[in-house]
Amino acid sequence: MMRAALAASVMVLAGCVTGYHAIDPTGGYSEMQLNTNTFQVRFVGNMNSDPGLVARLVLRRCAEITLEHGRRYFLIQQESRAAWETASDAQATMTILDAADAPPSAADAAVVVRETNLAARGQLSRAARETLAKLGLGPAPAPVPASVH
Repeated sequence: MMRAALAASVMVLAGCVTGYHAIDPTGGYSEMQLNTNTFQVRFVGNMNSDPGLVARLVLRRCAEITLEHGRRYFLIQQESRAAWETASDAQATMTILDAADAPPSAADAAVVVRETNLAARGQLSRAARETLAKLGLGPAPAPVPASVH
């Protein structure tokens, strides 16, 4: 009985796509701070993760880091496009910018959060939500309950 339950659990988990969360054995995001405003951000999916979803979630993490630092804009300095197109592992080097220094090509973290909210099931740190509120952009939508796979 116990073996059957364990086997069923493994089969259910094997079919799930990696969710938006800090890295663990199932995947997720991680980052390394390179200097005050520059980060190497990575999102690792699993074999069931769509590469497009993985690319959106690495951008989501870039936006969240930007908001956690009290800022709204960031610039992708370098990205791992090949991985985004073919695999469930995406990386980006991003720099957080002051609004006055943001070129037209800079990403708006508030827009990225809004556009990726469904993919991330509404997961967003408290610090990022607080920055959105301070910027007068209101709180991000509440987290979406995880569905059973």
